[in-house]
Amino acid sequence: MNNKSKFNKKERLKSIDLQLLFLCASGDASLESVQQLVKKGASATVIHPESGKAAIHYAAKMNDPDLALDIVSFFVKENEINPDTEDSNGMTPLFYASLFDNIETVTFLIEDGISNVNHIDKQGETALFTILETFDDDVARILLDAGADVTIINKQSESVLSKVKAESIYSGILPIIEEYTLINSEKAVITLYDKDKIDETIDRMIGSESPVLPYLEDLRSTGNQRIMGDVNKETISKLELLKTRFPNFSEVIDYINEMISLSLLAEKPYFSIRPLLMHGGSGVGKTRFTKELASAIGIDMVKIDGGTISGGFVISGSNPIWKESKPGKVCEQLKFGKYGNPIIMLDEIDKMQSQQGFDPYGPLYPLLEAETAMHFTDDFLGVPMNCSRLIWIATANELNNIPAPILSRFSVIKVRDPNQEEMPKIVQSVYDDIINDKLNSWGACFSKKLNNDIISVLKNHTPREIRSRILTAMGKVAMIRQKEKISLSKKDIIELNKIDFESSNIGRKTIMGFR
Repeated sequence: MNNKSKFNKKERLKSIDLQLLFLCASGDASLESVQQLVKKGASATVIHPESGKAAIHYAAKMNDPDLALDIVSFFVKENEINPDTEDSNGMTPLFYASLFDNIETVTFLIEDGISNVNHIDKQGETALFTILETFDDDVARILLDAGADVTIINKQSESVLSKVKAESIYSGILPIIEEYTLINSEKAVITLYDKDKIDETIDRMIGSESPVLPYLEDLRSTGNQRIMGDVNKETISKLELLKTRFPNFSEVIDYINEMISLSLLAEKPYFSIRPLLMHGGSGVGKTRFTKELASAIGIDMVKIDGGTISGGFVISGSNPIWKESKPGKVCEQLKFGKYGNPIIMLDEIDKMQSQQGFDPYGPLYPLLEAETAMHFTDDFLGVPMNCSRLIWIATANELNNIPAPILSRFSVIKVRDPNQEEMPKIVQSVYDDIINDKLNSWGACFSKKLNNDIISVLKNHTPREIRSRILTAMGKVAMIRQKEKISLSKKDIIELNKIDFESSNIGRKTIMGFR
């Protein structure tokens, strides 16, 4: 395979592409001239077979920092170019902007996560390695603030941290690296996959039309390490406070706090529990509690609805030979998530049903055992992933519908229905969730507390029904105000009344509740 076919798998080098390449490489470019060529069809991502770079890479390293920012910003924002476009060495525009001290471009590329600060090139290095050539402490701080990992090891078995500590020439940037190392030193780290195996698999696929290739390239670009969501004594206190809002989950909270207490005995404690299954009546708040648990601990959560799963491919991916095949939700979460121990919630696991011979429980047999989960292979990606630190939390209404070998892998805790004494706090907590939800920008228009008359009306319903009734009443009040053209000033608030719940809407069925 010649260089041209290797570097230009998707795009053929055209005359107008060469013009854009030479224009950006020459340093004589202007934003207007670049825009004109792009408008005529020039591509900023076509790799030159000899230089190994595309126009976006040359733009990022221009001598004029303002021009570099303008052109890179145009490519990314207006031309929708992938900011992590790789050159023939796997380097992205962030590498070049860092190497040539284009600080404004570096800042632009990493703000809001536009570019992956820990993208790894073919030498196993990230953009942070460029400070070993430039000694630029400003760029170092920008990259480190964005989450650059000082411990990533390159092909020469060296990390930025080890190089800076070992060689005296880096004494100027040593304090900066040590500062950020200290900040991150308390967190445990997990290695998700063998980088060499990923590289080998990608090299074998280059030039093919395999749908797996772009997914593996994305996986490589996100790096093979994740920090672990940690815990401390305050975590236990936060969960104890949850008992006031979820009093019927006291046994679940006690179990989780026991597991956290064990974790705190370790040097670098992180959240880890045995797979947990909560079973109880429909609508008691199992899903809502799990979301609040993830929020209290500060880790990611992905929800998988058992009632919609017809095969294990939802969890473990589908064979790439099939049309519209893709990775499973487990590896997708690890690929894009921040943590190596996210919560995977299997909602209504008892409703998973086999269809056309596909067993939806199949992937759970290895995933729910730490030993086998360490080398779990997604059917689509085809490379082993360390899934041993995932937090599995399942919910069920009926245990009899769950296969015994699956059930035996969980710690099973019964969630009782809340009693009458507990219901007033639960009603208020459901209301708090609604008005404080970031997705409900209108929540601040309503009063902070429900009056006792409303609580008396709602306390005989399940939490799911309570949420539905409150949302219906809020919508009713808002609609009346619209019809009567009543506007709110910044100081006005809407206070719900008992009469808002006594209407023809009482028997309305809705899907707005939580599970």
